[in-house]
Amino acid sequence: MSSLQEKDKKNLEARLKQVDFSSDRYELKEIIGGGCWGVVCRGYDNELEKEIAIKLIAPDETGKKQMEERNIDLEKAAKKEAEQIELAACANIVPRKFELDDNKNPFIVMPLYNRFFSDIIDDEMGIPWIIKYARDIAQGIKEVHELGRAHCDLKPDNLAYDEKKDRVLITDFGTATYATFGRTESPRDNLGFLYTRAPELFKKNSHPSKSSDVYAFGNLLYKMFTGEYVFQKEIDELIGKNGIEDINDTMDEFFEHNDYHDIAAERIEKSDIPDEFKNLIMNCINENYYNGDRLLDSLEKSIGEYEKNRIKKDISKEFRAELFRKFKRASLTAVGVATFVTLFAWMIYFAPRPDYSQKTDFMAHAQEKGIDESNILFLREKEYDVPEPDKKRDYEELLYYHRDIRGGNSLADKIVDIWIKTAEERGYMLNKGDNIHVRHVNLFREEHLAGSYPYHSDMIKDLLGYAMKINAVGNKVDLEDTLAVALLGVQKVREAQKAANSCDFDKYVNAKINGEYVIPAEEQNFLKALANKVSQQIPQKVRLEQDLYQSE
Repeated sequence: MSSLQEKDKKNLEARLKQVDFSSDRYELKEIIGGGCWGVVCRGYDNELEKEIAIKLIAPDETGKKQMEERNIDLEKAAKKEAEQIELAACANIVPRKFELDDNKNPFIVMPLYNRFFSDIIDDEMGIPWIIKYARDIAQGIKEVHELGRAHCDLKPDNLAYDEKKDRVLITDFGTATYATFGRTESPRDNLGFLYTRAPELFKKNSHPSKSSDVYAFGNLLYKMFTGEYVFQKEIDELIGKNGIEDINDTMDEFFEHNDYHDIAAERIEKSDIPDEFKNLIMNCINENYYNGDRLLDSLEKSIGEYEKNRIKKDISKEFRAELFRKFKRASLTAVGVATFVTLFAWMIYFAPRPDYSQKTDFMAHAQEKGIDESNILFLREKEYDVPEPDKKRDYEELLYYHRDIRGGNSLADKIVDIWIKTAEERGYMLNKGDNIHVRHVNLFREEHLAGSYPYHSDMIKDLLGYAMKINAVGNKVDLEDTLAVALLGVQKVREAQKAANSCDFDKYVNAKINGEYVIPAEEQNFLKALANKVSQQIPQKVRLEQDLYQSE
């Protein structure tokens, strides 16, 4: 965290002295930030014996003027910020609690975060991390909007970074700029962050809206992908030419006299941003999503499309590599020539058409053919003892979509059905935050049937098809390994196998590194239960390895 500049520190100290804070439970340690409405201090909770952040309402002259215009006193300001968020079960908003000290001064208590998104946004985080943090921010925006608010100052300094849980949370709801003094990342004034501020907010007497937060999200996502904000060039040039004093007027003039939609569209199109996210960012810049709920749905669609296309590309790449390996091993005999001709024909056939429904290969047997028509046979190690679940979940609507709306009848469709039902019976979360393969939110509400639903169950189907393919020998597929790869990904399964020094599921599923399971217990039990269910519900397709080998 950047240290406060001496001038800013003295100003904040003078304002803090006017508050005359006194409390037996809470201690003020040092000033760590502030804004026109308040001062934020590092504090200590003597009752809980831990460090916290304390925000005191101590407005400067600008803040006093704003509070007067809005008819808000000190206590109302603190209560307005804390009241709803304290009561709401919000996953991606920094929690806060309203308090009064011994002198009846209002203040707000929050967790203490030492890092913010501004500390990591310039890192080369890669697309999986961009997706992860984008989900956190969009979920936070949705939660803010569900509380009946618009944040209106979304920027990296107002996004706390929880290092323990590796997640981003929204903070600062207008009464103070939490821990931002001393940062020189950006020009700013008391109306919000310039680089993410929606065009209409540069106008005098403007009124922020929820769509303004959507605009800010688009800029943040563009920044994560490219390293700069959409109109950063223009803002920097105007500041260099006219200074910061009249930036509102000059930016308002820029947006008024330039077709910024076309400028943004050209930059987004020329960027290296994956195609699946370009339209999302452009819609955010145009403020086409009027609240966080719509924004999150659209983000999930983009992520779903990206991951589905990535899986198909991976399968295509691996299949071509396998064909070339076979060709290299083939001798230049009549058999070798025939092998080459066959492989070359497959290459021509496979490459231009990623639509599996047009093929008659392994993937068609997995994803297009019915159970009786598919020639795939699963091999499994054993029947597993699995502890009874503590709770259940309601995935009725997801099952309704998969069974009745989508209506697939393939072998993979049947396993997806068993997958969802097993998760429902065991209370297993299908949107685990640490699993980029099967991680979706907003799945179980009727209005989302045309939104996130298809990308969820169809993604499981694609993942199953891919996992079957890489675990197949001929038409025989290892069941446990297929389910593990589909749920956890190849890298996690390989890590567990390496730790166990074994490729046997019953051994690597329990592998540990430094005393901790590589595959968490919840995932272990879900995989074992799922393997049991698949064996019970499609027994004609499953054989124990020992039984098959004995019969052969």
